[in-house]
Amino acid sequence: MVSQKLHLKKSRKKRRKMMKHFKVIMVLLIAVCFSLSLFGCSGGGVSEEEHGKIVQELNQVKAELKEAKAKIEELSGGSKASTLIENKLREAQQKAGDLADKLKNMTTENSQLKEKTAQLNAMLEDLKAKLKDFQEKAKSLPTDLLQKR
Repeated sequence: MVSQKLHLKKSRKKRRKMMKHFKVIMVLLIAVCFSLSLFGCSGGGVSEEEHGKIVQELNQVKAELKEAKAKIEELSGGSKASTLIENKLREAQQKAGDLADKLKNMTTENSQLKEKTAQLNAMLEDLKAKLKDFQEKAKSLPTDLLQKR
């Protein structure tokens, strides 16, 4: 359980670190897009070739931006996954507690049954001894009650 908590803390730190990196990447990409758009707007006398290069770079930056957004959404979805994991962990802990209580009850019941078994075994031995005594006394009795000794 401790290792799972430690793992969750590490994954949270890792996720935060990744989010910081993505934010920096997004800011840089937006700055590049903005500077490229300003450069394109200010240069009225730009050749078609340069314009095509800039458009291509802009499209590339937009694609990278879409990828970064997708990764951010994926990481945001990771928080849902961690919530599900935490819920499952809580359920497992509750089930473990219930099973521990059940085990304790069964152990108590088992010890009580052992005591009763010991008592019944003692009674059985006593009855066996009484039966043996009775059988020894019965040997001296006639088998046919009508016969006299």
